[in-house]
Amino acid sequence: MTRSTRPATGRTARRLRRLGATGAVIAALWLLFPALAAADTSSATARAATVGVAGAAAVDSGQAAAANDGSGGEGDQGGEYRLSVLGSQSLVTSGVLAQHAIAYRNGSSAACAGLVGSGGSLTVESDRSCTVRAGTSGGIVIALTPLVKIRADAIVASCTATSDGRTSARAQLLNAAVYTTVGLVTTHVDLAAAPGVGTSVSVPAVATLGLNAQTQPKGPGSIAADALTVSLLSGTAQATVASVTCGPNALVLPTPALPVPGLLFAAPLLAVAGWLGARRWRRTVAGTAT
Repeated sequence: MTRSTRPATGRTARRLRRLGATGAVIAALWLLFPALAAADTSSATARAATVGVAGAAAVDSGQAAAANDGSGGEGDQGGEYRLSVLGSQSLVTSGVLAQHAIAYRNGSSAACAGLVGSGGSLTVESDRSCTVRAGTSGGIVIALTPLVKIRADAIVASCTATSDGRTSARAQLLNAAVYTTVGLVTTHVDLAAAPGVGTSVSVPAVATLGLNAQTQPKGPGSIAADALTVSLLSGTAQATVASVTCGPNALVLPTPALPVPGLLFAAPLLAVAGWLGARRWRRTVAGTAT
């Protein structure tokens, strides 16, 4: 009777040991699983224009803002708007306001904003690039004075960011120039179509223009760009045309149900518990058999 029972007992013990070890592995993986899951977060904003006039509150086009926690939709936030959104200000006198921002589930984001001519638009493409449809030629007018004006087909800023910290930004001033009329003669000075970062242009006795200002508003992994800033030397008005921000985007690891040090401690304990349980069972069965 003993001979016929002990082999069965040995097999049972081996099975229990295997079961205990398997259970320990499964339990450890179950506890670790939340740490293996990851979600990319992303964000972007776009604002077509802001105008401040002395003695009055600043007016702007509102802000298109997009954010994604890795599970949300990827819809384009923003659109094109009439200039009347800026109220009765007299600095930006012609153009269409455009602003778009998209935050993707994969941790990337993009934004595009600015002024275009009548019938124009901006589009953030699937590769995060910004497509500019300028509309009416010379359709943007910014009146620095009644006789000194900026005219352009489009003034646009765009940016991108990814969850690994890469960013990019650019400014585009299409066919932009400062026109000055003296008597019956009008002259103009062209503005760079793709100005370098932090370019400054002086309009003598009238204004200072800033082109393609860029910063990292939230540190590395974030980028902000303004295509054009206008500061009248008289102090009566100032404006920012085409403002965008992208990032910081990040790869976020959820907190595991049990901290990693706890996992390292718990997994061996579970394995030992399984082995001890199997050993005790074997002794119990062996004692009963004898």
